[in-house]
Amino acid sequence: MSLTLEGFVTYAESLDPSFPSRIIGANQSEIRDLASLVPIAIPEVYLRFLQLMGKSDGGMRFFRNAATNIDAIVEAYSGHQDDYFESVLRGDDRHMLIIAYGSEVSDGICSGFLNTNNMEIFIGYDDLPEIFHAQSLIHLCYRTAFFRKVTAAFSSSMVCTPKKLKDPFAWVYVRDALITMGFFEEEFSDTCYRVLRREDAAVSLSQIDMVGTWGHFGILILGGSQNTVFQIYSELGWQGLLMLV
Repeated sequence: MSLTLEGFVTYAESLDPSFPSRIIGANQSEIRDLASLVPIAIPEVYLRFLQLMGKSDGGMRFFRNAATNIDAIVEAYSGHQDDYFESVLRGDDRHMLIIAYGSEVSDGICSGFLNTNNMEIFIGYDDLPEIFHAQSLIHLCYRTAFFRKVTAAFSSSMVCTPKKLKDPFAWVYVRDALITMGFFEEEFSDTCYRVLRREDAAVSLSQIDMVGTWGHFGILILGGSQNTVFQIYSELGWQGLLMLV
């Protein structure tokens, strides 16, 4: 499977046939207006994202509390004269492109950022990109579609954490154990979220880095029944890999 935005639309359609009819792209005039506000060059992958779903993401909500529609992004950049996003627009993080802008939550205004140097995705609050969220915009799109489908299909879940929290290879031990249990790793797995599945269950291994710190490691087990989820947890726990949060 080639990971492209066009491929993502096809993949999302395979999970939800109505998806292509719900997305709306931004027109060239809207994209030009945004480009005139942005202080850095807009990468090709984000231009294509805007063309495909810049007006409506079809209900995907890639950033939960922040909208990706072009009107929200224009609002974010239009308001920079009041010193909002000061560090992003003029400081050390000037290579960060705002691609999602949201309503205020407890930590501040939630925003999504694209690092134009390496295409990584971050979530931040107010003017600070804080949390590594995806290896790329394309990885984020596939992952969001997948989790929307499996969380609707699987009724039971459990959140765990590895026993060896400080071991940077903890995820490798868990992933290898899951593969011996019949799981396979999805191609859209990345350095932030590794996703494995089999017919009756799915497991997400998230290693989320806060900027400048180690971050945390979480494991989400999803299954068609509580018994399935508990069996997976028990097998990994028996191997000394997991503990409940």
